[in-house]
Amino acid sequence: MKNDKNGRRKKSFGFVLEDSDTRRLIFRFYPEESHIHGFHEFSPTKWEQVYKTYYCWKICIDENDVKTSFGSYCDEDCCFMNYVCVINELIRNAKDDRREVRSLRGINWNISYRKRAKDYIEFGLWTQENIGYRFRLDIETAKRFADFLERVDAYMMKHSEPM
Repeated sequence: MKNDKNGRRKKSFGFVLEDSDTRRLIFRFYPEESHIHGFHEFSPTKWEQVYKTYYCWKICIDENDVKTSFGSYCDEDCCFMNYVCVINELIRNAKDDRREVRSLRGINWNISYRKRAKDYIEFGLWTQENIGYRFRLDIETAKRFADFLERVDAYMMKHSEPM
């Protein structure tokens, strides 16, 4: 993930979660509106030096030509590394299991491995007001999604800010 042609942060990054005849889901991340802050007057270079993260993202939903979205317009204390670790662990174990990554002020992620005829990862995202959205990814797409989230974290760390 690179900056735009003027060296500024990109406006958004997208990952296609699903693309069918009736439904298109895109996970969209907004780096210009997202921030990683360190503890001191210098920008952090490692996660141990991070004081707070503020990530702006949403899922763009186009279902039967009806467009809507679900997401966080400033999810505090949310770096994606926690979700990446859970996704990778569930795939590595390859058995029915469920994990919850809670957020104090943002969106809680329930991530489940479902062992069926074709195994998949199910994501249930819930706000503090108990409004949620659920989607499924096949194992290969879930691996690519975890890689995408990891690249977003790395990009944001490069563009971190002091306190």
